[in-house]
Amino acid sequence: MWRYPDGRTQNQTEHIIMSRQHRSSVMDNRVMRNADISSDHYLVRTKLRLKLKKTTCPSNTGKKDQTKPLRNEAKRKNFSIALKNRFQSLEEIEDGDTNNNTEVESKWHRIKTSYQTAAEEILGYRPKRCKPWISG
Repeated sequence: MWRYPDGRTQNQTEHIIMSRQHRSSVMDNRVMRNADISSDHYLVRTKLRLKLKKTTCPSNTGKKDQTKPLRNEAKRKNFSIALKNRFQSLEEIEDGDTNNNTEVESKWHRIKTSYQTAAEEILGYRPKRCKPWISG
């Protein structure tokens, strides 16, 4: 609030600007008329409610395979050979099955586990990284 030197006329010039999203966190607004700040303006004070949340690494996410070793020709050959061997053993198991009513889900599970074990042996997993939200 700004007051003209004549003492009668006032204009509101001090504002608090915030987004609509955080509007509910404003607890109190006050104009400090008695604050001596050597100005013809008044001091505006606002109390805010802050809710800081601790960030944690998600623990339930699956492990991710490391793909950088595939850039190396030798690692790529080892990985493809391991996959071929595993899939070949899967075909032998399925050929040996006399029961043709094998479910699609069980076949998919075998394929997925054979790929995962080959990737785990040859490539390994990426290390989990949790970036700090606020520095020390």
